[in-house]
Amino acid sequence: MIIKQEDKAIKKYLGRLKSAIEKRFPKEFSKPLAEILYPLAKNRIISYDKIQLEKEQKDELLFLAYNERLLLPVALKTLAWNSRPLTLRSGERYEMPPAIQYLIRHAEKTGEWSPEHAVRSYLEVIGEPNVEILLTFFQEMKRQVSRSKTLSKTKKITPVLLKRCLRNIHAKQLATKLELGKTIAKLKGGGIISPFFLKIPEKGPCYEINPSVFFDC
Repeated sequence: MIIKQEDKAIKKYLGRLKSAIEKRFPKEFSKPLAEILYPLAKNRIISYDKIQLEKEQKDELLFLAYNERLLLPVALKTLAWNSRPLTLRSGERYEMPPAIQYLIRHAEKTGEWSPEHAVRSYLEVIGEPNVEILLTFFQEMKRQVSRSKTLSKTKKITPVLLKRCLRNIHAKQLATKLELGKTIAKLKGGGIISPFFLKIPEKGPCYEINPSVFFDC
């Protein structure tokens, strides 16, 4: 256990977080996963050695959390998630993407798993002047990816689809102040998307959408 159970306030937060996790993941993972995510959302970083679970269970939960991009191994040289492999060994440290922090903190307070709230909170905190437009752009990204059986499985979006998203919201007269490059940079900074380099005929990198903010519960 990471959390001292005698703290009643923390128990309430953990209970609500557990309820939110159960809306997204199998019930048997909810309690131990909440005990990992709660301190991580508070402190942003946690080490492998501080997670006081049996190794088999710990590794299984960390693997799940990594695949869902709830946490990532700390790396100083890259934002690309696929360039940050999980080693599951002593000394490894994990950090939580900013948007996921807001997702988990909201879940602690409400018992709800709300990706839109997480993305909105991140954009508001960084002082984004066009929050509603960026949220519309992000929803359009998810819509475009969901239309493809292949892309919806991998949560990847191509340069062509990104430009289509911009055209679609521009057609609704929403994107007059939106620049694609700056928008991508803001979403990358929040851990909402990450560059994913593939050998494809299109120019520019693909992007992986964080699966934990992709699905609404």
